[in-house]
Amino acid sequence: MRPLRTALVVALGAAALLGGCSSNVPDPDVTSTVTVTETGAGLSPDRQQLTAAEVTRAVSKDAPAGFLLDPGGADPAQDPDSQRTTDPASCLALYLDTPQMRTFADEHVTAADRARYSDSGDGIGTFLVTLWTHDERYPTRFLDEAGAALADCSGFSATFRPGEARSPYRATTIAVPQIGDQSFGVRIGSPGGGVTVDELWVANGHNLVHVRMVSDYHQDNAPLLDKTARGVLEGLGG
Repeated sequence: MRPLRTALVVALGAAALLGGCSSNVPDPDVTSTVTVTETGAGLSPDRQQLTAAEVTRAVSKDAPAGFLLDPGGADPAQDPDSQRTTDPASCLALYLDTPQMRTFADEHVTAADRARYSDSGDGIGTFLVTLWTHDERYPTRFLDEAGAALADCSGFSATFRPGEARSPYRATTIAVPQIGDQSFGVRIGSPGGGVTVDELWVANGHNLVHVRMVSDYHQDNAPLLDKTARGVLEGLGG
């Protein structure tokens, strides 16, 4: 079993929404930093390995304002193996989808679930919340690697399925407050278009939270991403 990781994250969203209309994605302009927080020796409830029921409860929240619950899409625990490629290859880290990251997920994820929402307006907006829990702490170095990859990924190309043409993308960081053990925010889009994907990753003990928003590039999604990620952790007792 391979969890959703970013295969769900952008392979489903960016492949469908960005890969399918790469000429319509913008050249985003956002700035921010990767954030880190010190942790103690003990594990608080939000940092412990979770049961499948606890994972489901954590992501089963009321729909954000302006969105409707959308039951479509794959279960992250049943997603097919990621087949994403990027040039340069280091940009796979933006999706937490390098070979090493995939191997860790294969070997250590014990439960995963997500909630998916769609806006009730023009259909551009898709909002997803995903939580994975592991039998050991999620390596915060993976988020370090994602942050470091930004230097190589101001312009890169990606494919999401074998045989498809490469599409151009540009990655910039999103300013997000300090959350969990470590957090990383990134905006991914294609030059010259009108749709962008904002991602927020939070590593917290044994758990990895991912919040993704697909929207028009003029929209500021950082407050919603931050509020949602914090809500997941607070629901776990953090």
